[in-house]
Amino acid sequence: MAPRTLTAPSSIEDLPPVCNVAQTAAYLACSEFTVREMIRRGDLGHVRLGRLVKVPRYAIASFLGEPGPDAA
Repeated sequence: MAPRTLTAPSSIEDLPPVCNVAQTAAYLACSEFTVREMIRRGDLGHVRLGRLVKVPRYAIASFLGEPGPDAA
């Protein structure tokens, strides 16, 4: 089986409102393991739905220190 590859959006506005771990890792240019570690440490906001982990777009923007498209 070939490895998965995701192309990262060029702008945070291009991300969906809620991303999965793979989408978040592609945007941040890091591994899925690193994203899960950031979540575990509390560095990156997330929502857990059973075993699913979702990262809101505003949490990614906040982590990067920039205003997100969802900010009022």
